[in-house]
Amino acid sequence: MNKDNWVFGIGRSFLIVLLTFSAALCSAESGYSLLNDQSGGITQGYGAWGNYSVTRKDPFDVADKGTITFYHPVKNPQKTPTIFFISGWQREAQTYEQFFQFMASKGYVVVHILNTNPGNINSSYPNALSMIETAQQQYSEWIETRKVALMGHSFGGGATVWVGKRLFGSNTQAGEKNWGQDGRFIFASDPWYTFKMDKDDLQNYPANTKLLLQMNTKDPKLDPRAVRAVFKLIGIPDSEKDFVMVNSDASSYVYNGNTFHYDANHYLIYTWAKDQWDGQLDRPYDALDVYAINRPVDAMLDYVFNGNQAAKNIALGNGSAAQVDMGALTDLTVSDNPVFNIPSSQYNYKCDDLVNGWSSNTDIWKLYDYCRASSVNSSPATIIPVMDMLLSGSQ
Repeated sequence: MNKDNWVFGIGRSFLIVLLTFSAALCSAESGYSLLNDQSGGITQGYGAWGNYSVTRKDPFDVADKGTITFYHPVKNPQKTPTIFFISGWQREAQTYEQFFQFMASKGYVVVHILNTNPGNINSSYPNALSMIETAQQQYSEWIETRKVALMGHSFGGGATVWVGKRLFGSNTQAGEKNWGQDGRFIFASDPWYTFKMDKDDLQNYPANTKLLLQMNTKDPKLDPRAVRAVFKLIGIPDSEKDFVMVNSDASSYVYNGNTFHYDANHYLIYTWAKDQWDGQLDRPYDALDVYAINRPVDAMLDYVFNGNQAAKNIALGNGSAAQVDMGALTDLTVSDNPVFNIPSSQYNYKCDDLVNGWSSNTDIWKLYDYCRASSVNSSPATIIPVMDMLLSGSQ
């Protein structure tokens, strides 16, 4: 190697280190400069990067349960509205790095919960709750239990409903913690099955919980009817919950010599481009992340924690123009009565499946009948009435 190439290599290595450090301490200007599609993202309003630099603490293990990773804005320790995020199937915190950095840049604390053995539902759900309690004890000077958001993706998205009942519920004799008295909500991105919950569990949900369930149209994994069953059953008023479908967009861009489309697939919320760490591209971070994930979550945080009604029009706008707006990309689809015309057979995990015996195990997959009943009719005109009949108990 000649001297010039050697010097160039050292300079390039220094630049990579500098960019990585900048990603960890995101300012309003630097946050969206990392967008791989060079779109510039959102520069003001909900979805714009916050003003706080961010610190990520080293993960720590909780014996036989999992791992906790803690993010906080750079400021003196103080009680701060807190977001607990339950990971997708064995996905480390860096998988969602940009999303966590974004939320912490807005001034919130973010706690990532990673299950060691998510496949054992009877232990992994309680373990997630236990790790949330451990995080609160470990970082008690930071975590404000009166203002709490519970979020998750895939496996973790489905788990948020069970965990949320125990985290937000007020029956202390049953072990419920009554967190979030001054503001509580759930955001689930492309959730998987919600296990260990039946009709009564859902209909007796704390009514002052807000809910945003988001599914992606280009996801071959879970039949969305399973998520709709949870949405329809849960005892939260329609005015405080929305079912959102994120649509793909046909436009494209080139990054690192590869062409990418704005695909609303199961991994949309993955906002860690691995090239920042090891040179291998995982998933680009682009305008779809900014508009479909960051913007509505940002607005929801402001609505729930600060009571901002203008924010509600974006977070839970019941299909308002402000809510569905995706900038130059295809608008969101929002409904309290979502209809799916794709047959259940097209999904990897179907309402009709005997998935690992869960649908026959009444202690695990308790919503099988409600999910399946809404999938056997292909006519959009009949699906919702059939669901409503089941939910009313008149079947």
